[in-house]
Amino acid sequence: LFVKNIDNDIYLISLYVDDILVAGSNLKEVTRIKRQFTEHYEMKDLGELNFYLGMKITRTDKFIKLDQTKYINEILEKYNYLLRGHDGRNYRTPMERDLKLRKSEHLSMNQKQKDYVASFPYQNIVGALLYLSIHTRPDISYAVGVLARFNTMPNYRACKALVRLLLYLRSTPTVGIIFRNDDLNLFAYSDADWAGDLDTRRSTTGYIVYAAGGPIAWQSKLQSTVAVSTMEAEYMSAFGAIQELIWLKGVLREIGINLIDPITLKMDAKSAIALAKNPMHHKRSKHIDIKYHWLREHTYENGTIHLEHCVTEDMVADLMTKALAADLHTKHAQNSTGYGDV
Repeated sequence: LFVKNIDNDIYLISLYVDDILVAGSNLKEVTRIKRQFTEHYEMKDLGELNFYLGMKITRTDKFIKLDQTKYINEILEKYNYLLRGHDGRNYRTPMERDLKLRKSEHLSMNQKQKDYVASFPYQNIVGALLYLSIHTRPDISYAVGVLARFNTMPNYRACKALVRLLLYLRSTPTVGIIFRNDDLNLFAYSDADWAGDLDTRRSTTGYIVYAAGGPIAWQSKLQSTVAVSTMEAEYMSAFGAIQELIWLKGVLREIGINLIDPITLKMDAKSAIALAKNPMHHKRSKHIDIKYHWLREHTYENGTIHLEHCVTEDMVADLMTKALAADLHTKHAQNSTGYGDV
C-alpha cells in the first residue's frame, strides 16, 4: 500500500503482484497518476473497480458489497461430480454441529472408504476454499481451518465433511461482505474454544474485526500451545485480536485516519477480562506466558483497547471457533453483522 498526500488530498495505490488499485480524493489527480503508469509500463486501464483478485465489488449509494460468486461457481462446476446424488440437499451451516474429527480415523477405514479417499481431490478443494475463506467468506473459516488439518492424511469422514461444505456453498453462492455505514466504527469480537482439538487438545483462537458495518479481518486458528484453562484460552485469543487491532490502527493512521482511543474488543469470558484488569500475579494466572500480559498494557495501562463483556448468544466470534447450530450460525453470519446477501 503506497500513500501520497498533496495539500489536503490523499491518494492510495494498492499493489498485488501486477494488479493495481488507485484511489484518491481528487479524480483529476487519480487520472494523472494512471496516465503516468501507462506512459512507463505496458498496462491496461480497466476503469472503475468491478473485479479484483477474484472478488466482485458492487457499489451503490447505500452499500458496498464484496463477493466471490463467480469463483464459487467455478469451484462447484469443477467438483460437481462429487455432489451427485445430493441434488435436493441444502445445508444452512458449513459443518455439522459440534463435529469432532481425529487424525487416527484413517486407521479404521474399510476398503471401500479407503478407495473413496484415495480418489478424492482433498488438498485441491481445501486450497481453493482457503482462498475463499480468507477474502470474503468468514462464515466458512472455521470449517476450512479444521479440514485443512487433514491435508496430509485425509480420512473418510473428513472427505464427507468437505462435500457438505461444498453443498453449503452451493446454497449460498452470492453471499458476501457488505459495508453499509458511513462512519468507520472499528471494533472486534474475540472468542476461544478450549481444548477443542481432540488430537492435540489445543484451543482454537477466533476473532472478527468490523469497520463500516462489515468484517474487515478475521482469524480461526489453533493456538500454538495448550491452554490449561478456559480463561487462558480466551486470554490468548484476545491477545491475537488486539495485535490485529493495533496493526490496523497503524495502517489507518498512515492514510490519515486517526482513531480516538479506546477501541472496543468484545469478549464473553469475564475471567479473562478480570485477569487483564488485575495487576497482581497469583497462583491461578502465574503459568500464563508473559507475552500475553502485553494485552494488559494495551487495555488498562495505556487505554488503547477497551475490553467489554458480551453475552455468549451475541458472540459473533463463535463463527471462528466451533461448528454452530443453524439458527445461531445464520444469526452471526448474516443478520447481525452487516454480512449477507443483497
